Amino acid sequence: MEMHPDLTDRLGALAASNVDFLVVGGWAVSFHSEPRFTKDLELLVGRDEGNLRRLVDALATFGAPATILAQASALGPDEFLFFGAPPARVDILRSIPGVDDFEAALGRAFHANLGEVQIPVLSLTDLLSAKRAAGRPRDRRDLEILERARARRGGSP
Repeated sequence: MEMHPDLTDRLGALAASNVDFLVVGGWAVSFHSEPRFTKDLELLVGRDEGNLRRLVDALATFGAPATILAQASALGPDEFLFFGAPPARVDILRSIPGVDDFEAALGRAFHANLGEVQIPVLSLTDLLSAKRAAGRPRDRRDLEILERARARRGGSP
């Protein structure tokens, strides 16, 4: 799958810094089913403070401005941060509806290869739970696409 080079570079910086994260949202839908347009890359990051420090280090390595670094370092457990411009915008999320246990979700992750970067993507089962919990019109359309993808796989996650 083709991804904007800035997004691939950002994911590489996160992986190199050992940040615990999961690709969620539209890109996760694309990895599990079929490519679809999305204006951003949504990343769910682990909630412990050490992980947040690694995230800030990775963003600094990538060249994020000081204002973004300050906002990232102060993110609360239910807050989010976005930066960049579509289609290379990145949303950093500390929580999402339908996924209550980040560590368990990380353990179930699908691992996708983007060139030489291996990235964890929210599992199909967890993505379905998240889309159901969010319930927006776009999420309901994604649910239909994901259910068809699961059926093509014989119902496996």
